[in-house]
Amino acid sequence: MALINGTNLVIKVGGVPILKATTASIEMSVDMPDATTKDSQGWAEFFAGVRSWTLSSDGLIDYATSASVETDELVAMLIARSTVAVTFGTSTTGDMLLSGNAYVSSISQTADMESPSGFSVTFQGTGALTQSTVA
Repeated sequence: MALINGTNLVIKVGGVPILKATTASIEMSVDMPDATTKDSQGWAEFFAGVRSWTLSSDGLIDYATSASVETDELVAMLIARSTVAVTFGTSTTGDMLLSGNAYVSSISQTADMESPSGFSVTFQGTGALTQSTVA
């Protein structure tokens, strides 16, 4: 298996990539409730509990109409409190693809003098995260 160039890993919302993204990341976790009892012989014991996941991306702000999800559309998704279908992966056939439904849980925009304006967005997964391969 070849190494994957980070440029090729993207977050898509409704099948459309986020416009001008410079980063894309996913975090998956499982709660580990304590299951230690007097019978544990002094060793902590746990079991796998609730799983959760988030996606996040940073990028440059561009309100121009295009075939990509723009910053103003991400703001509208947050305001509407609607779930959106999201994916995390490449476009290469056979590569892993992670998909599910999520809310835009936060978005921030920055505008420093004489610098490109930027954004940061986080998606909170709701329900199952599905692992498949790019067809």
